[in-house]
Amino acid sequence: RLDCLDSGRGRDLGRPRMTPPSPHLIDTGPSGFGWSYWGDAFRCVKLFALKRHGGLRDGGEGTVKGSMGHTAEAHRWVRQWPGVEVNSYYPPEEAMARWCDVHPEGTPFLPKMLSVFRTYVAKGLPVLPGTVCGVETLISGALGWKNGEWGLWLDGTEGVTWALLDVPGSMGPGLPVRCTKRLDGLLKAADGHVYIWDHKFISSSVISAAEKYAVDGQWSVVRLLGRQLLGQHYGGVLLNLIGTRDDFQHKLVRVKPAPWRDAQFPTQLWWKANEVARLEAGLGVGVGIHHWPMAQHEQVCETRYGACPAIEMCAKGVG
Repeated sequence: RLDCLDSGRGRDLGRPRMTPPSPHLIDTGPSGFGWSYWGDAFRCVKLFALKRHGGLRDGGEGTVKGSMGHTAEAHRWVRQWPGVEVNSYYPPEEAMARWCDVHPEGTPFLPKMLSVFRTYVAKGLPVLPGTVCGVETLISGALGWKNGEWGLWLDGTEGVTWALLDVPGSMGPGLPVRCTKRLDGLLKAADGHVYIWDHKFISSSVISAAEKYAVDGQWSVVRLLGRQLLGQHYGGVLLNLIGTRDDFQHKLVRVKPAPWRDAQFPTQLWWKANEVARLEAGLGVGVGIHHWPMAQHEQVCETRYGACPAIEMCAKGVG
């Protein structure tokens, strides 16, 4: 539940849904149809196909460190959630270590990330500025029409006619176009509003990263569904940028509103979903994925995180 709300749809969401034997790890991983899914499709449909249908893995050092940091921060937040039985969750640092037990690729980075986390808690954000209302809250919506208005609507919204894909031979004919998001943290501030926090553990400068992250399409998802989830309590989206370099940096920034992008997003998502469906039907999801269109652009194939994991495959093919 979102305990800090006195009304609205958020009442029944927010608390981690599973209750395994305590203590346990909070799931901070991808949300199914979240931005790790759709973001790849917008970035490069060839990469999308290779990861979804070709078994390509994209777990570089930055991704692993980010997951470790997210895990620790989620356990820090949940232990400050009023009414939560803290013994049901590992302490933050132990949670990071337990994450590495499940994901051994994180073990070489454990000493470094523990040091980063300790510095962040001591110097960056020693006290959370509000009341915790939710941790790793999973929200889900789909495209459709409500009272003649086209949009991305939260699951359970009454009066929605869901838009269904109609591409025979694709992976999802007759299914709605879904979009999900795991909200890292929900915090009720002194002004009475609930802010949606997103934690980013990054190796680049947090100052330059703030502007780059602001244009990411995931924020349209957060704003569109977050407003429906929280109603009048919605306060906005905050980026909690935590540097992982030796020269520790931290910055808390508000994601700027982007009303035009948000208004366009449902249609953009519909077009992208249909593009993917047509490629699935036309080229297939077997060996045909190697013929899907490539982005072929230096800023897409060589990102701030390093080279795309498919760069050699796209250059030389398979066989």
